[in-house]
Amino acid sequence: MLFLVIIPEITQHMVDESELVIIEANIINPNDVSFTSKVTQKFKDIGDADGTLQMHKLSLYWNDGTGNKKLATLTHSNSIDIGTGKVTLSSQANVKDVDALSEFNLFAITANEFNWKIKGSATVETAGLSIPVDVDKTIAMKGFNNFPNPPIINQINITGGTTTEITNIIDATFINDANIAITFGQEVIFTLKSEGITIGTGYIDDLELKTGTFRIKAVVLLSAPEDDQYTQLMKVISNFTSGYPSYVTMGPFKTATTIAWLEAGLNSMSLPTSIPGLTQKLINNVDMYPVDGDVNIPFTMSMSNPIDTSYSLTHIKANIYSNNILIATVNTDVQIVIPARETLTSPTIIAVANLSQEALQEIARLETVGSGLLDVISTLTGQINEFGTESVYKQYQVPATLHH
Repeated sequence: MLFLVIIPEITQHMVDESELVIIEANIINPNDVSFTSKVTQKFKDIGDADGTLQMHKLSLYWNDGTGNKKLATLTHSNSIDIGTGKVTLSSQANVKDVDALSEFNLFAITANEFNWKIKGSATVETAGLSIPVDVDKTIAMKGFNNFPNPPIINQINITGGTTTEITNIIDATFINDANIAITFGQEVIFTLKSEGITIGTGYIDDLELKTGTFRIKAVVLLSAPEDDQYTQLMKVISNFTSGYPSYVTMGPFKTATTIAWLEAGLNSMSLPTSIPGLTQKLINNVDMYPVDGDVNIPFTMSMSNPIDTSYSLTHIKANIYSNNILIATVNTDVQIVIPARETLTSPTIIAVANLSQEALQEIARLETVGSGLLDVISTLTGQINEFGTESVYKQYQVPATLHH
């Protein structure tokens, strides 16, 4: 009889003195009332006994400063090997307090760390005995800490455009320092802003917010229904085509089907990042055909389209510099359509020579040597597929050949 009393007490003491460490908690396919939980965890200092620890129904709590709030109950489907102490437990979680869970998620976005408490029962199977024990553990967790390592947009491809929006596909690297992962099981949507002005909407299909470093792909639809949005979007496109980054924010976020207890946390997310500029230039080289005594300078350009949809130009306004001297200007309508990822030679365009003595001397020098490097500062009016654009384009050190 003493044996039957001591063994349970020893076993309970063993469980009480052990430390429960969660390596990763993955929330899978959440909805308003439930989610699947897959938790990789380890019991430390659980003792040297052989056997298993079968979790039963547990309750998950979080202290919001006013007391412990029950967030969810978890029913586990597998057991922990006491010898190793480490296992990935799958469980079904049922939401118990939507408001508390929503408040917790909002807190977890900003928190560096927080504590969970789990309470419930389990059974230890050892030496042919089934011993019921109570489980009451405080678990230290890592929060998202406002994502201190911003996402990095590795690449952006413009793939199409309508009269109202430009379609882009972005590849981005995210870093999640928390030990909480979320497999949403549905589309996650975010707002893209530049200098606080909305310029588009992003869509991430079946987002997996993993722990550590991971990559995502998103479709981003750039649009500008209002004048201030169009002005801001043209700044971004100007930077992009000229090879300069544009600093933007991703957020707020939301799920395609609203999940009440995730909504506040997702809406609070605003992640700074930058859209990288193109490395490929629009102008490959220029061929100029100056005529003695004529103020007009005919020229053609070899032009490449670095995006995955057609790019057309209907008007070019440009200043052309050589050795920091303005030598000519362009202000003319054109009809240039460059198919996706293709190169062509433009029709002949007329530049007007600057008649200052300094400019004429520089033009004469270029004619004498037969070549030079030009800086082009322009405003280009046209279309990305069907979307009308008016953007500033700057390209320096453009190779030019002068033909007599």
